[in-house]
Amino acid sequence: MRPHDTQTSSLYQQLGGEAGVQTFVGALYFNLLNDEHLSRFFADVDVARVMHHQEVLLAELLGGEDTSSGLVLAEAHHLLILSQGLREWHFDVLLRIVERTLKDLNVSSGLTAAVVARLSAKRRAVLPLK
Repeated sequence: MRPHDTQTSSLYQQLGGEAGVQTFVGALYFNLLNDEHLSRFFADVDVARVMHHQEVLLAELLGGEDTSSGLVLAEAHHLLILSQGLREWHFDVLLRIVERTLKDLNVSSGLTAAVVARLSAKRRAVLPLK
């Protein structure tokens, strides 16, 4: 992935904009679908649809275009929590996979840390405290 000026651009732009996010999401889902702990959460879903939602969400989260997707993370993951046992440690595994995926794509350590921090900040949106 081509680096961008970190002083004046959003994380979205630094990651390569739309093309960079699409590349990242494609690589991320390859890793997620092959992970022994997380792949089961994708067994009965339209992965292409989920990947598209992930691209939109990441674009918004990283400072790209706000499409007002209206996707509420808690609602999107509620059934996974109830029926498939989605837990805190799964979120930790996800963050490690995000970090490894970005490293595999030759994203700088600083940008990787910033992206992981931004995603980590959404933990309670995905897994609300009871």
